[in-house]
Amino acid sequence: KRKIAFEQSFLELDVAQRAPIESSAPRIVVKAAPGSGKTKILISAICLHRYNNLNDNICAITFTRAAAAEMQERLEKYGVNNVQISTIHSWARSRLLELADKHHFKITIINEDQIRAILHTVINEYIANNQKIKHINEDIAFNYIVVSKHMDVTDNFRRVLNAIERRYTEYKRN
Repeated sequence: KRKIAFEQSFLELDVAQRAPIESSAPRIVVKAAPGSGKTKILISAICLHRYNNLNDNICAITFTRAAAAEMQERLEKYGVNNVQISTIHSWARSRLLELADKHHFKITIINEDQIRAILHTVINEYIANNQKIKHINEDIAFNYIVVSKHMDVTDNFRRVLNAIERRYTEYKRN
């Protein structure tokens, strides 16, 4: 029943949506607007691969926990349960821990509160050493350094944020 449901869903895909699923290319990038069916394409590709390759390991990586949960739910709907689904952060963390164990090096993974505490220290030191600057918004610094450099800030403020990031990286290394 579940495979039949998948086959019916697969037949509903248009030519552009089927192309990446039916491709034999080793790597495929699907770029499309929100709501255009990227997750449906990915689910279809995973299901088709699983139905044809029962013993293969499959890992699906997404950006959010909500997206990972949605993928899990959709795959279960089609009877595909043995797929490792995770966020990019949890996948990277587990891979890093594996490599640390394999190659015998120590790692420390810091959480958001620890990152913010380090940034607080670094920002205060930066302000103390730069009399022209009285205040730096720590939330903006956090978002710039940890989330995305694509922020609408002045060139001068970007230089300040880059300097703070260098000090932040040095602080973590030490």
